Order: sequence, then C-alpha cells, then structure tokens
Amino acid sequence: MSHFELVYVGVLWNPYKDYEAHPNAWQIIPLQEAYKYEVDNIGTVDFQFSGSNFFSQADPIVAYYPGAIVEGRVTLPNGQPVAGIRVTLLDQYGIPHNVTYTNSQGYYSLVAVPGNDSIVFSTGPENPIELVGSHELGKVKINVTQNEAMRIPEYYNTTTGLPDYYFVENFQVPTTTLSGSVYLNETSPTGNMTMPIESGTLTLYNSTFNAEFNATVSGGQYHLSDIPAYNYTASVYSDGNNYADVQNISVSIGSNQANVYVALDNLTVKAESNGVDYGGLTVSLSGNGHDLVKRTSANGSAGFEVTPGNYTVSISSPGVFSSEQNVTVSGWGGKKLSVTLEPRLSASIDVSTDARVFNVTVLKDGVQVVGSASNFSGTYSLQVVPGVYTIYVTSGHMSNLTTVKVSGVASEHLVLEPSAYVTLSSYYPGVSSYNWTYEVLGHGAVIGATGNSSSRYYSILLPPLGSYMLSAEGVHSGTVDTSLKPISLQDNYSINMSLASSHSESVFIYNSNASSSYSSSSAVSGGMAVAELDGQPIGFQEVSGQGYATFYLPNGINASSYEYESPYYVVSSAPSGTNSTYIGAEPPDEGCLNACHDLHGKLGQRHRYPVRCEVIHGNAGERHCKCLRDARGLLSGDKFTGVRCERERSHHRCSLQPERIGQRGVAATLHTDC
Repeated sequence: MSHFELVYVGVLWNPYKDYEAHPNAWQIIPLQEAYKYEVDNIGTVDFQFSGSNFFSQADPIVAYYPGAIVEGRVTLPNGQPVAGIRVTLLDQYGIPHNVTYTNSQGYYSLVAVPGNDSIVFSTGPENPIELVGSHELGKVKINVTQNEAMRIPEYYNTTTGLPDYYFVENFQVPTTTLSGSVYLNETSPTGNMTMPIESGTLTLYNSTFNAEFNATVSGGQYHLSDIPAYNYTASVYSDGNNYADVQNISVSIGSNQANVYVALDNLTVKAESNGVDYGGLTVSLSGNGHDLVKRTSANGSAGFEVTPGNYTVSISSPGVFSSEQNVTVSGWGGKKLSVTLEPRLSASIDVSTDARVFNVTVLKDGVQVVGSASNFSGTYSLQVVPGVYTIYVTSGHMSNLTTVKVSGVASEHLVLEPSAYVTLSSYYPGVSSYNWTYEVLGHGAVIGATGNSSSRYYSILLPPLGSYMLSAEGVHSGTVDTSLKPISLQDNYSINMSLASSHSESVFIYNSNASSSYSSSSAVSGGMAVAELDGQPIGFQEVSGQGYATFYLPNGINASSYEYESPYYVVSSAPSGTNSTYIGAEPPDEGCLNACHDLHGKLGQRHRYPVRCEVIHGNAGERHCKCLRDARGLLSGDKFTGVRCERERSHHRCSLQPERIGQRGVAATLHTDC
C-alpha cells in the first residue's frame, strides 16, 4: 500500500456515547469524518466494523499516487550516523504505508501519500498493525499536497534544484542519561555475596546500531550522558577481568537509573570415591581465560566463581590424579553447577593383627571413616589418597590403634592388647541438642567422632597404657564451647564433660621452600595440625585446603606449640603465637629420603614399623638428615647422620611405643651402616 491511499470507506458511527441505549442511531459516514469525530470525542466510532459486508455505501475506494519522495538521515547528537533505525510512514488516518530502515550511513528513503502524514522512527519488536517498533524514538509531521503526491511540481528548490515533491527530513536520536552502581555477585552452594566493583570500565553496546559507549567506574558508581535511548548489553572490565555481556539494559528518553550486577556462576567440583569425600586435594580449572587452582574442603568440595564458557576440571594433587572432565557454563545469573571427580587412589593401607578375627576402621585425619570391616580375617587392604590416617582395630576386649602418614603402601601389623572402655558424654547448660565433637589423643594416635543429636554418648575401647587427653566441643547458635580432661587409663572409664566458654587459636602452615611466609600461593594442602600443651597433645584438626586450621580451647588454656603432620613434608612445629601460629613446612630432602628408604629396607625384617625422614637445621646452618621409625604414628626412632644411624630410645620403653606425636627419646646408640 505504499502508493495507494484509502480515499473513501464507510464507517459505522453512533452520535451517542451510550450507544447501547440508542441501537437505531448507527449510520455510515466517510472514514475521514469518522477520524474527526474520534479526535473530537463526538459519539462512538466503530472502526473494526466492516460495513461493506452489509451496505454498498460502505465500500472502500482507494487512489494510486506515485508518492512524494521523503529522504533524510538519522544521527546521534555528535553527528555519528545510526544504522538500522526503523522508519514508518503513517497517513493522516494512522494507516501505515511505507516501512524502511536506515543504511550503514544512517540514510533512509520512502514515499508519502497526500495528507498530514507522520514519519515515525523506532526500534524494537514491530507492532504488526502499525508497523512501528516497540521503542519509539520520535516522529516528524509532514503535509503532502495532492500535486506533491502525484509528483506534479509547482516550484523547484533554488538551492538543490529539486522539485517541491522532494522532502528532506533528518532526525537526531534523542539522548538521555544513565547512572547507577556496579556490583559483583558471587554465588556459593550456601548463598550469595554481593560487593561493589570499586573501579573499572562499564561498556554499553548495541549490536543493531553498532553503538558503543564507555563509562568509568569509580567508587562503585558510573554515569553516562548523551547516549541514545537504545537497548544495550553491558560489560564490565575490572582488575584485569573482562566480564562480557553480563546484563541487558533498556534506556528510555530522560534520566535512567540501572544497577549492573556481574552475577558470577558457581561451579562446585567434588572429589569422591566409593562414597567417601576427600578433602585437601588440589583441583585445577582451566578454560575461558581462567586458570584456577583450589583445594577441596573437608567435605571434598571446591567452589569456583566462573564466567560463562567451556572449562576443563581435574584433580592434580601430589600422588592423586583424576581424569579430566569438560563442563559448559551457559549464561550469567548466578547459576549453580556441580561435577564429581573420582580421584585415582594411588596409596594403600594393609592392616594385619595377631588375632584370627578382628574389626577394623580406617579414619582420614582421625575423624572421617574411609573404610571399615567387621569379623575380618587375614589382611585388610584399602585404597586411599595420600594423607594422615588412624587405624583402629578391636577383637573382643582387645584393641590397638595407630595414626600414620600414608603416601604409598603402608603395611601396619597391630598387636592387640587388653583394653578398657572410655565412654564420653557432655552437657551444654541450658541446651538439649547441639553439634558435638569428641577427640581422644594418646597411645601414638588420634581418633574422634562427631554428632548433632540429643544423644551425646561416644564409647571406644582403648589400650590402658599411659595417659590420654579427652576433648569435647559443642556448637550451638554459632557459639563454640569446649572441655579438656587428661586421664591415666587403667580400667573402664566414664565421664560427662561440662562444656564451657572457649577462645580460638589458628595455625597457618606454608611450604618454606616456596616462600618465607604464609600466603595463598605458599599454603600447604591438607595434612593434620596438632596442638600441644607442654609436650602433651590436646587437640588435632585437619588442615584446610588453604593451609590453616582453627582450634577452640577452653578459656585459660593456651597451646604451647603446634605440630604439622603430612606425608609430603617433614615433621614441622613452632611455638604457639598469641592467637596465630605460623609453621614453615619443608618437603623432605631427596638424599635423606633415599637413605631412609635404604634403612627401612635393611631394618624391615627386624622391625615392623616404617621409616620416614626429617631434615634438621643446625645452629651453624648445617643440615642433618634424621630417619625416624614411625612407631604407632609416634615419630621416634633411628637418626641418620652422615653414614651412621643412631637409634634413639623412648623415655618409657624401648619398644618404639612412645605416648605422643613427635616425642623424642634420648639414649643409647647402635652403630650400623646405612
């Protein structure tokens, strides 16, 4: 209908507004008259009624016109041409006749029929009736005469030389202002955390018109002036990170407010094998401009804040690997995705006893059960990831336990001994149900249990040899209360421990070969930290994937030192700080390690306990290599200096069964070639 205009059609009109009361007053009038009555609000006009179906006087009449030529250019206030703007010509009745779009230079051309026409400039989805976009930028009115529509010139423009039926109608896209705040929204499995992006650059881009505008982000705020009223995609660049296409923003004419949220997605990688979660493992994530490394927490999970894209994840801890897995994160908006990786269990524990039938439990870091068997005979074998493990065996009223560090194959033969039951319970004044943790430290081992019910009893069969430290901890409404009790076990023992106010102490462990201080890059991965009071262990904690552990001790009791145990570092300890203790852990010296392996091979037939190494720094800066027999996890034994080994004896017995982790014996020497 570009060249045709409706010059007559009959339209139903009722002179009354309450037309229901005047059903016989309807009449046919010309369309032009009906539009006038509609504008002047006279009576009721029914434009939807097709009168020609019933009345011959309502039949439409159209006329052909070559059309006046309308041309122009659409630009921004700075003169930049705008492409892709929809230009619609509506005749004097609001009927669309011609639709076109501006070209790459912003130019458009269309034809106009006679009358008081409108040229509408718009963007967005098209209204199928009016052929105008949902986002109207503005309109221009032109009055076209019959001669101009028929292209019959009455005069010529003295400047351009063009006849009067040429119309030039340029249009400047109206500008507006836009301001707001920019936030980083991090998503985790437990909730969201929103924080301002203090500095950077905000970029708005409209792909339809290839229009781009940049604003500086300062103090978490941005402001843009004189930008077109378009629909934009927002991107943010900050601290070397480019967050592309994070949000759509629709800008209308006038002053606009819009906050921009960089809603990172969360990808949780879980290390699990045979139903066991493995903490302290290094997980690598790469792809889409990311190259990240994190360590799994105690529940075997590591969370990554990521942008949309394709990623590859894998486990790559020392001695522990997994196959790579590809993950696609599609779109922004704080999505939560998870993937499970099964670590290849490169270490193993073989347990045997002198009993024909026994029960065995293997606990990672003294608490997490990773394997167990009842009424077992022979050698119990279990594949594990490298780490610190407690092995606990019972048979009737006999028991034994040991805590060992495992990096390869650990063979443990435990001699069962007559034992006594230790039964722990606790009470939290005024609280009937709370989360509790019990720990038992002694006999060269650590072992614990956790629970969260009103039943707070824990019973364990222990060899009655020497002293033990009992620890109880309760958590209620974010408050941690604790209790400690040293005992000398001779017979069955029961205690109900009263939980009292506590304070926290933290220990941070770092690789001293990588750095002289603790940082996120030098932090160790996994292992166990042990708190000591005057040489007596009083608590143990798994070291987190970030290389730290937090202890809660009763008020009035402070640890005097801390020790770090890991299969990948020599025994490391440090005096306790006020609230924080830093331990520089050193990987084993290769020469020392080889010597220890040789020593273990020579002594292996005479002694059932494995040998491990420790590097000692002398006062003059010299380094000595000490090979230590791992007797029930209590690291005391043979010391290698040069080409001789001196075996140290325990304070109490010569059977290599001292009572605590890290105890050093003094004593007679046995010279032998290493």
